[in-house]
Amino acid sequence: MRPVPSATVRLDAPRTALREIAKGSAWLLGTAAAVRLAEVVVGRNPLVAALVGAIIVDLGTYRVGVRWDPDPSTGKEPRARAFRGIGLGLGVALVLVVVPLLVAVLAGFATVSAGSPSSSLGFALLRAAAVATRDELLYRGLPLVVAARAGLGPRFGIGYAVLAGVAALALVPGASWEALVLAAAQGALFAVLWARTGVAWASVAAHAGFTLLAGVGLRGGLLDVTWKSGLLGDGPRARGVVALVAAAVAVGMAIAAWKKLPARAVEKADA
Repeated sequence: MRPVPSATVRLDAPRTALREIAKGSAWLLGTAAAVRLAEVVVGRNPLVAALVGAIIVDLGTYRVGVRWDPDPSTGKEPRARAFRGIGLGLGVALVLVVVPLLVAVLAGFATVSAGSPSSSLGFALLRAAAVATRDELLYRGLPLVVAARAGLGPRFGIGYAVLAGVAALALVPGASWEALVLAAAQGALFAVLWARTGVAWASVAAHAGFTLLAGVGLRGGLLDVTWKSGLLGDGPRARGVVALVAAAVAVGMAIAAWKKLPARAVEKADA
């Protein structure tokens, strides 16, 4: 058998990468459309819509290779990775909410009083977990898998994830430009967490924690925050200086995570 000319190999690599990117983008758009259709069918119940969306995305992305933990081993180590990831993600979420809130209070943009925790926190937690699962598997896990299959490395996957998340939010009516900036920064942070840890747990926990704390948590569930200027929240509602501060914090943590967390072998090759 004659060896394949090196020029042919060089030409085939970009074609393969483009083909994988096109397939991944089509799968992402198709899954997102299926989620949207399901949300219309189930009606306006936000908890049910989030749970159905999470199930659809979990099943859909699994078929293209997205895994919560790609290591097939069983026993203590996968559980330990899950617990470490969840702990890391929740810590990231806490910083992502507390620092901008402190800045807003010190700048006179917000006042804080004690909240009144109730059983509604449980439903809010369940919805936050479902929303985070849906968005992280679709907008972070899928782009990273597509980038790996295309041979482009995690840096491309992180950029792809940022664009996917921002594009999805940009289609939401009323999304502020500050919300889009925050979505880009958070997308980079969550994608770095997934890429560096190699599992989904940290990014899902960070997203869920931020959704819960910046949502119900600041609206009486844990604290009761009155915003005089701007608003810290998940999705299109974020606006003002506090949203930009949160974006800056997210970028700082993304850089720190990229530098400090141990790199996987695929990332070392891309460095």
